[in-house]
Amino acid sequence: MAIRSAGWRGQGLVVGAISGWSRVAGVAAAAAALCLLIRPFVPAASAGGRQIGATPGVASLAAWLPAIVLLAAAGVSAATGRLPRLGLAVIGAAGALAVGIGLRWVWLLDTGHRTVLDLPVGGQALAGNRYAVGPGLWLGIAAAGLLVLGLVAAVAGWARTVTEDDGSLDGWRPTFSALGLFVGAIAAIAFSMAPSDSALSVAPPSVIQQTGIGRIGGLILVIVVVACCVLAATFRPWLATVGILASVGVVLLALSIDNLVVITRSRDLATSVGTVAEVVSAVLVLLLAAGAVLVPTGSPADRSEPAGRPATAKKAAPATAKKAGPATAKKAGSAQGRKPRGRAVGGQPSTRRTGRP
Repeated sequence: MAIRSAGWRGQGLVVGAISGWSRVAGVAAAAAALCLLIRPFVPAASAGGRQIGATPGVASLAAWLPAIVLLAAAGVSAATGRLPRLGLAVIGAAGALAVGIGLRWVWLLDTGHRTVLDLPVGGQALAGNRYAVGPGLWLGIAAAGLLVLGLVAAVAGWARTVTEDDGSLDGWRPTFSALGLFVGAIAAIAFSMAPSDSALSVAPPSVIQQTGIGRIGGLILVIVVVACCVLAATFRPWLATVGILASVGVVLLALSIDNLVVITRSRDLATSVGTVAEVVSAVLVLLLAAGAVLVPTGSPADRSEPAGRPATAKKAAPATAKKAGPATAKKAGSAQGRKPRGRAVGGQPSTRRTGRP
């Protein structure tokens, strides 16, 4: 049975049947958030008897903390049926991005061909050092796999999960699709560039210069970013649009801050154009999500009408004149063509009838 409420910003939200797949997606997202929460506190790898990538503290959590909080909240929302499509939108977008991110992390499992310079951690050792995979890397891969599972569950349960609004913000959808294309293209270019620079030529390469599934993962990531930014405005209710953009924004922000942490901890890496572009593009996506939250009710065309003249009066006036014009002219013509009855006396029509012929 559908439940109608005043909803968000006065919109009439209707929450109906909740699919079992929605609960599966919620549990998967909550588990992924837990993996991401633990990951910074365990080593990603070990090389030469030294653990790599385990520096507990606020800085280690700063990158992924917004994404962890959002994923946990979305998991609760989808699993409990409280605005389930909002939760599914967040989980679905994060899961789509996790396909590319997860492939890049799986690429690091090939320890026979990778060195510690390929690891996304600071303070890299020499280029020739091999490493052994640690629990931190496995937790990252597990989190990506859980988010992909959440994506599959969200797609399976989307149509069976009912959450609708009154459509009062539908007029803004074309505008946000166009803005999403612009912002998504900027983000795709930013995350295709080399994330850092180095005078010793030890900086990670750009996506095109990578090899194997690392390149495939990078290409999938930028394609998904553009697709999510453009298609977010087509999802109903409008809260789902907000959820998709917010999910993409926090994940991109996590990747960009993670890269900044790596550069800060390494003496051989320096910031580059790609470093700044990643942060800027993530902020732009978050601003687009904030704009979707703050957008005024009604379409842009309705709000462009002059304040002193309502649109209904403007449209109704010509129609009234057109409708009344022919009838008025017909009556006027009938009055002019009517002859006076009786004889004219002194140039004036007589109103008295006589009995004579």
